[in-house]
This record gives sequence, structure tokens and C-alpha cells, in this order.
Amino acid sequence: MADISALSKISERMRIHRRLVNSTDTSTSDLLAFSKEVSSATKESTDCVKDVANYATRINEDLAKLRQLIKDFTIQIGDKMKALAEAGLFKDISDPPYSGGVGSGNYLAEHRFSSDRFDKQRAENLVLLQKIAEQQQALQRVLCETEGLITKVEETGFFTLGDFDNINGHLNQWIKGLETAEEREERKRQEEERKQKDEEEKKKKAEEQAKRKAEEQRRKDEEEKRRKEEEERRKEEQRKKDEEARARRNPEKWPTYIYDRQKHHNLFLHGICCAVSAITGGQGLEKDDIVCAALDSHIDLERYPKNKDEVLISSLIQIKPTKGKEIKLELPMKVYIPIASSSMDNRETVVKVSMNDQKWRFVDAKEEKPRGIKDRDALFVLIEINNFQSLEVIVVSRPKRENMKVKAAGGSFEPTIDKNVRIIVPSGCFMNDTGVHFKVDKDLANRAKAEKQFENIKIATSLHGIEFDDENLQNIEMEIYPDLHKIKNVSTHQKVIEKCRNKLVTDMSVIHIATRLHKDGKIQDECLEDIKSKKTEGMKARRLLEEFKNCDADQFTAITEALEKENQGHLAKLLKKTMEDIKNEEANTGSDFVGESDNMELQMVTSSQHGDWTVMKKESLKDFPDGVVISLPAKGGTFDIMGLIVPKGMDNKAISRIADLLYRQSYQFDAKLIVRQSDTDPSHCLVRCVENDKSIDAADTMKKQGFQKGPPDSPVFGICDGEEIIIKLEGNLTLDADYKVVRLKYYNLNPESASASFKIDVHNKKAQSEAKAFSGELRYNVGGVDQGPPRCGSVVLSIPKDEELHRFAPLTLDVPVKVAAKYLAYQLPIRPTPNLDDFYLSLVDNSRSKYRSIKTRADKEAETGTAREICEVFIKNWASQRPKNENKV
Repeated sequence: MADISALSKISERMRIHRRLVNSTDTSTSDLLAFSKEVSSATKESTDCVKDVANYATRINEDLAKLRQLIKDFTIQIGDKMKALAEAGLFKDISDPPYSGGVGSGNYLAEHRFSSDRFDKQRAENLVLLQKIAEQQQALQRVLCETEGLITKVEETGFFTLGDFDNINGHLNQWIKGLETAEEREERKRQEEERKQKDEEEKKKKAEEQAKRKAEEQRRKDEEEKRRKEEEERRKEEQRKKDEEARARRNPEKWPTYIYDRQKHHNLFLHGICCAVSAITGGQGLEKDDIVCAALDSHIDLERYPKNKDEVLISSLIQIKPTKGKEIKLELPMKVYIPIASSSMDNRETVVKVSMNDQKWRFVDAKEEKPRGIKDRDALFVLIEINNFQSLEVIVVSRPKRENMKVKAAGGSFEPTIDKNVRIIVPSGCFMNDTGVHFKVDKDLANRAKAEKQFENIKIATSLHGIEFDDENLQNIEMEIYPDLHKIKNVSTHQKVIEKCRNKLVTDMSVIHIATRLHKDGKIQDECLEDIKSKKTEGMKARRLLEEFKNCDADQFTAITEALEKENQGHLAKLLKKTMEDIKNEEANTGSDFVGESDNMELQMVTSSQHGDWTVMKKESLKDFPDGVVISLPAKGGTFDIMGLIVPKGMDNKAISRIADLLYRQSYQFDAKLIVRQSDTDPSHCLVRCVENDKSIDAADTMKKQGFQKGPPDSPVFGICDGEEIIIKLEGNLTLDADYKVVRLKYYNLNPESASASFKIDVHNKKAQSEAKAFSGELRYNVGGVDQGPPRCGSVVLSIPKDEELHRFAPLTLDVPVKVAAKYLAYQLPIRPTPNLDDFYLSLVDNSRSKYRSIKTRADKEAETGTAREICEVFIKNWASQRPKNENKV
């Protein structure tokens, strides 16, 4: 309870009780409420009186304690006053003139002292002590009167205003006694002076503080201004740096370096090897940091392991750092590779790279022309590459693939382009997630039908190709559902469903069609649930078609209508068209739509890593007996697969050969071999392998080069891009060189690579004595394995005998040359030096192949075989091959 609250609480309770007294006339009906109010007020008043009484008791006790303290303090003041009184107020009061002797007391009492003998400080202290003592006594009187008032209230229960006035009067008197009027005036004056001084000091401090603040503010403003200027300058510098960095990192701002081809390889795309655009500066690239080369020879192109379905559309580009250090840029460099146009449909352009002589791999690429190339028809592909010490790039055109990803944990997947295949990859088959590239050639059956050599063979599957980015560490299972027709004497509707099965499996929206058929009551609930439970779309489609294996007219109508209602009218049209085709075929030929019979069987053949074809072991699928599963061997990486229906008992080698022919037929070009002989020297031949539709232009070019005569062109044969043609001479003609085999590598990109010139010679001049010319066969074969026609064959070459006798034209040599030859032949054999072999080598510039060629001819033409005659013939043969205007002597 607060000090002032005691009286206010008593006053409040008195007001409440006065109100209760005035309410005693309350009616009987309100008496109960009045009783409750009185009881509540009485209880609260009782508690209040107790609190006030306790508070008064504490005040009385504290007053007693205070009075005792004041009393003790007053006693202490008295003791100090006594001590001052005993000390006296005079200085040196014990001096001889003022002490001892008779009448000294009176003398002291009457004697007048000078002011310097008065101890003013002691007197002032005594006055102060007296004043304090009087104040304490007055305070004690106030306390006594206050205690008396409290006691009176406690005993009698009342007090008067006079009692309060008496206490207040003494209290005011005590307060006034604390200081005199002069002291009060002095105090007030001092307080005024102090206040004025404080105000002045405060004002001065305020002015100084304001000045200091102003100075500090000015300094802060200047610092802030400098900071802002510095910040703006820093931001501007940073902005410029960021702009420079953005510009430096912006590929649009990068310079484009054009690297030219070697001088003798400048015919392709205006002599451009490649173009490079890269970031410059620190961790950047300058033009002289790398060297680029374009390689077109078949020896260089063999560095890339090309598949038969690929066609090169660029040279092999090599990029190496000039200083041998790794190219490690802040951002990948852009490399533009010039390519030839590819007009073939359903093919894609793919870029492969080999970094640091490692495995060739795919990289993302797009067609884009570098800045600075003005030729509108020029084609380039762009790749981004970084962190390499050596780089090889090549661009190929190949059949389009469907690209997928296989997790390292394995799994099964079904290509969307052919759902008649399912591939099952076991866990751990690949170390990491790897890319899978899947191709389907659905036109294989049509091409096989066009060839008579395959009339006993049926195509059971499309040609499938699988390529993994990484090597498979385990065997991979492949489920295949061939296009088998084991049906005879069945309804036409059933034949249609079976014939269109693979197309339906791949393209049909199974769930929509099944739901529609279920709604129409054509399939049961169990069938629909079973279809939905299958893992892949292909498995669902095959399960649905199982319901139509004994298809009749009603079921055929139901499925065609369901296809039309579910926006798959193209499949409904296919079924109807196939129905008409089969009816027409049976009407015309009486065909019974016989497919695989007891004398035929299905064989699955595969080629791994573009190698030989092999007949694979197969197993039937439990749920779908027509389906088979094969195992693709580990560490293959690239596989081609096809299914063939062949006569039972056919040799595996024969099956593999047929598969190779079918595969090659899918990707080969029609070409022919042109052989021409020099107009002036029939022993000098030029041979070219060219596309059939370009053979006329090629022959005209050879004619302009001086090669007009020759045998008829070879029959048209098929050759794949990158295949080799092996040429040998047989009969009475032979190659006039150390090598006896000519090899041509055919690349559609560079037809000139599949050409060669060579010399031929007569093997035995005494043979063919009755003929007008010496003749022989130029035999050719595509590849190292013996092929059948038309991929192998021969053309006849001949050298007229009169031309043979004079083809080196010794009689046309100048007389000085003949004289020199005869003179040297007479002198050299009998001299120890120079050695004849050394002399011969010096004539042919140390070319041992030319030396052997001319020496062999000289040995044959020398009738006597003496060293002199051989030497003379050698010199004449050598001279006949030299330019006419050369000074041979």
C-alpha cells in the first residue's frame, strides 16, 4: 500500500458506509440484495482497517527509530560543540601576559583583543553546530507531536484539525530554521548565479557541441561524399569489368579464326580446314595456340572405325596445341567443321570426337555457319569442346536413331519406333548411366523381295541396331517378336491381323483402344486388367491382339471401329487396305498366305562391333511363343540384329553371308569401275571407282587427262562408304612395280580417293605369239573376302605388240643421246668406278623402285644379255621416260 493511500482508503470506506446509512429504508423485496451489499462492504472495510492499522503501527515504530537516531545524532553534535568550547575561540590564550598572576581573570575579562587573536573558523564551526543542534531539537519536537497524534488516534479514535495545524506549524518552523533569511537569499543568489553560469556553460557547450556536430557532420558529409564517389567509381569500374567480362564471355564477341587446309588439299569448301571461335585473354585462346589439319587419305580416315551404315561427310580434322600443353579454357571453344550436304532421307548428322587418342564418342552438335564465311551454300556443324591435348573430329551421316538413357542400376526399355523389341539390361552392366542409340530399318523386307538371290529367304524382323556409349560389361537380353505367319487355311480377317501385327503393336494407343472395346463388350474385365498390368506398351498391345488371334468378321469390325473412334483412323485404313490386298492376291494367285512352314525356321543373326555376322542361340518366350529372346555378348558396345526365315538345315556360314548381303544392301551405293589407258603409252593405266550416275562425267575427265582408250566399264555393283576395292592383274600382264596389288578406298565425300594410276608390263613376250596384242585381266573384288558378282569381276587390258616394241621410242631419241648411251655402255662396264648399280641409281634419283623396273625391262630387251648391252638399253629406257625438252646428255 502506498503512503498516501492509507488516508484515501479510509475516506473511501467512510463514503461507502454513509451511503449504506442513507439506504436503510429499502423495501422488503430488496432486503436480500441490500444484506449482501452490506456484508461485502463490511468485509472490505474490515480488511482495510486492518491494513491501515498495520501500516500505522509500522509508521509509529519507524518514527521511534528515527527519533532515537536524531537523539543519538544530537548527542554527537553536543560532544563536538563541547570540544570546540573547551578549545576556545582565542589564539594563544596560554601566553604569559594572559596567564597566571593575581587579578589575571579580571584582566582577561576587561582586556580588549585585536581581531587577529579571534579564531573565526572555530566560531563559525560552533555556530553551525549550534544551528544543527537546534534543528535536531525542533525535529524531535515535531516527531514527538506526530507520535502523540498517532497515539491519540490509536487511543481515542479521533483527531482535530488543530492537531494537524500544530504539527504543520512546528514543521514549517523547523524547515525555516534550517537556514537564515540571509543564507536563503545568499543561497538563492548563488543558485541564480549557478543557474546562470550553468545556462551559460550549457549554452556554450551547446554551441560548442553544435559546432562540433556541424564540423563532424561536415566531415561525415565529406566522407560520405568521398565514399559515394569512391563507391560510384568502384561500381563504374566493376560495371566496366563486368561488361568486359560479359563481352569476353559472350560468344558473339569472340573472334573467329579460320584455319586453311594444306595447299594440296584445298579443293574442299574453298580450302577451309575448320573455324574456331573461343574466349580470349587469361585462360583464353589465340589463333597461334593451336594447329589444325584436314586429313582425307584412306590411311588417315581408317583411324575412325566407321560402320557400314555411316557415310563420311567431312574430312578427319586434327587439332593440337602448338606448345604441347593441354587446351584448358575458361569456356569451351566452338569448333566449326565444314561438311558436304547429305541429300539422303531419314538420316541424321552426327559428330564424333576422339580426345587424347581415346575412344571415339558422340558430342552434341548443330548446324551453324561461322562468322566471316560469305558463301551461302557452305555447310558447317558446330561443336563445343574443352580440356584436351589432342583432338580428332569427324562428321558422318547415318540412319536416324532414337536416343535413350540406361541407368547404372539397369532396367528394361522399349523403343517407341518399334515396340516389337524389348531390351533388358542387368544391374552392373554399365558403371554409370549411359546413352543408348537405337535404329530400325523397316524397309529391309521390301529390298529383299526385289533381289532374286533372296527369293528363298523371308525377313522376319526389321533391321535393328543398338549402340551404347559405354562398353557393356555383362550380357544383355533382347526380346524380339518376329513377323511370323504360322497360319494356313484361316480366315482373311485373321490373316490381316497377323500381317499388320507389328505395325499395330508399335503405333496403337493400347489403353484407349482396349477401354473402347471393353465398353463395347468385346473384351472382358479380366482382359482389360491384364492389359493394364503389363509393363510396356508393346507388351500391352501384344496382350490385346491375343484376343483377336481367331479374329472373325465381327471382331475385325469392332477393332477397326474402335481405332476410328479413338482418332487412329490411319491404322483402321491400314487394316482395310491389307484386307483388300489379301483378297486380290488370293483371287489372282490362289495364295493360301503361307508363311513359315515345317521346312523353314527362324534364325537370329547379329553383328558385334561392325564385325562378321553370327547366328545366335534363341529361346522362345513363355507368354508369347512367337517371341524369342537372344543374349547380346558382353563388351560388344555396338550390335546389329535381324531375323531371317531360312530353309531348315541351312549352313550357318551361308546364313551369315546372306545377312551380310542384306545389311550391306541397305547402305550401299551403286558404283562401277572405269579403267582407261594413256593415249600415248598403253602401259600407263588410270582406274577409278565412281558412282554410277557420275560415271559419264568421270570418263570425260579421264579423257581430258589423256586417258581415253580402255575396256568397257565394269557392271554396276554395290559398295558402302569406306569399303576397299582390291585390284590384281592376271594373265600375261603384270604390274610394273614392286607391289602387285592396287587398293582403292571408296569415300562418297572424296571420289578422287578411289582412283589410282599404275604401269603394266608384259609378263612373257614369247606367249600370245599369234595375237596382235599382249593381253591380261584386271580382276577386282570389293573387300578382303571373296565376293560374288557383281561385287567381283574383271576387265581385259591389252598392249598392242607394235606399241610394245616401240613404246619406249628408242628410235625417237636424239642422236647425241644414242651416242652417249653407246659410249657409256662401252666404257663403264670395264671401269672399276663407278659401279654400274650406283650409276643406274644416280640416273633415277636413287629411286630403287624405278631402278628395278627399268633394270628388269633392260634385262628382258638385251638380246645378248651382256653388261654393255644391258647398260645401253637401261640408258635409252631411262631417257625415253624423261621430258623431250630435257638435256639428257
